[in-house]
Amino acid sequence: MLKTNTISLRALEPEDLDLLYTIENDPALSPYSTHNGPYSKYILQQYITQQHQTIYEQNQQRLVITDVSKKVLGLVDLFDFEPKSKRAGVGVVVLEDYRNKGVATQALELLEHYVRDHYALHMLHADVLSSNTASCRLFEKRNFVAIGIKRHWYFFQNQYHDVRCYQKLFST
Repeated sequence: MLKTNTISLRALEPEDLDLLYTIENDPALSPYSTHNGPYSKYILQQYITQQHQTIYEQNQQRLVITDVSKKVLGLVDLFDFEPKSKRAGVGVVVLEDYRNKGVATQALELLEHYVRDHYALHMLHADVLSSNTASCRLFEKRNFVAIGIKRHWYFFQNQYHDVRCYQKLFST
């Protein structure tokens, strides 16, 4: 079990459909995503039913962040899993009511231990909008190193936005 005294990470369950639908279609979160439109409940339900496949089959894994009472606080994702090079991308979204309370920091720490112990990963990486100072602070707090900026990487709200690239290397 992936847990601390205050939070846990667990697999997606069928009852998470509404949560997933809300997060994936939240206009406030769309700047942080690379998909180009809304997801239907049908597509998300199909996604959840494929969660029995391993990260090696899907190249991604999504985990639900919960508190000790099992209340859902957010999601943490592994994506672009590359087992040969032992790396993966990471993303974190915490529901608005639980932001700025250390949830993302704890979830990222749990995820780091998980990927080292279960997948022997050497590196995690993340792309963060330069204007998303809270997320930049999160990754820096967890000792991710800013390795560069992708200039004008995303276009939304009628302008281009830069992305800061982060990496965390694990000792081997």
